[in-house]
Amino acid sequence: MPYRVVFKSIEEGDKLKLNARSNLTPSGGGARDFRFSFEPFQPVMPKLFPNVVQVMRTRDKIRQLIDIREATLVWLDENGEPEQMQIRYEPPTSSRPSEGRIPRVHQIPPLAVSNLPPPVEGQPFVLFVEESSGNLGVHYVSHFSLVHHGWHPLLTATVEEALDNRKARHKKSEDSASGWVDFTTGRTYAH
Repeated sequence: MPYRVVFKSIEEGDKLKLNARSNLTPSGGGARDFRFSFEPFQPVMPKLFPNVVQVMRTRDKIRQLIDIREATLVWLDENGEPEQMQIRYEPPTSSRPSEGRIPRVHQIPPLAVSNLPPPVEGQPFVLFVEESSGNLGVHYVSHFSLVHHGWHPLLTATVEEALDNRKARHKKSEDSASGWVDFTTGRTYAH
C-alpha cells in the first residue's frame, strides 16, 4: 500500500516536454518540467522528496542558495532490472511565484512518451507514488485503468474530482487536472 500519491494529467504540451521539444519557437522558453500549485501541494511534496540540498539559483535577480528537495526514484527497466536516479522538486521561481516543479522530466527514463498508455484508454496521468518502503516510484496510468482496474477508491475519487474541477474551470488547452492523496491521513487535494 502506498503512503502518498501525487498525480497530474498528461496534456499535449507535456508530451512535447517529455520529448524535449517544448521550445518550438526561436524566442526561447519551453521549460521541460511538471508544475504543481506550490502551497496546495506542500502537505505532501516534502514527504515524497525528503532530502534537502542547496543549489545556487537566481531569485529576484540575485544569485542565492535555494533549498531544493530531492528523492531517489526507483523503477524497473524493460528487462525487469531495478534502476534508480535522483530527481528534484524545486520551489517557485520569481517568474512563477505560485508553482513548484519537477524539472527535466525529459531526462527521467520511466517518463518516456513510449511508456504512456494507449490513447484509446482516455486521459493519461502520471502518478508519483511514495511506497511504504520509502521508495518513490513513477507510473503512467489511463483514466480507463483508474476507473476499471481496481485502483484505490480514494485515489479514483480524487482524480475524478480533479477532472470535474478542470471542467468547471473551462479547461484551457494545457490546464491539467492534478492533486494528491495521503493514505496515512486520508487527506486529499484535487485541482
